[in-house]
Amino acid sequence: MSEKQLTEMDYAEFQELMDAYITRSSQQDDALPAPTFLELLFDILSQRVQNVIRLEGQVINGELVLTPTEEETPVQVRGNQILLGDWQVIVTLKNDKLQPV
Repeated sequence: MSEKQLTEMDYAEFQELMDAYITRSSQQDDALPAPTFLELLFDILSQRVQNVIRLEGQVINGELVLTPTEEETPVQVRGNQILLGDWQVIVTLKNDKLQPV
């Protein structure tokens, strides 16, 4: 595979890269650990982001309620549900008690 940046790859090239990484990582060698790789991948892909939607969340009566910080957004938000195109994201809390950070 040619040496392209992740941001220059199409889906097929990216999939080929991921398959090669999985094959290499399944062998016992000095390959980068998967969690480290995925964190680096997220950082690289996040540099391609051109638009940001900010949501605020609060717990009301034990339920997570998300609210966009701007009136006009390309997403629909209701309670803990986010609709974006043909995707629905449902955010749940692991437990109903907030833990200090």
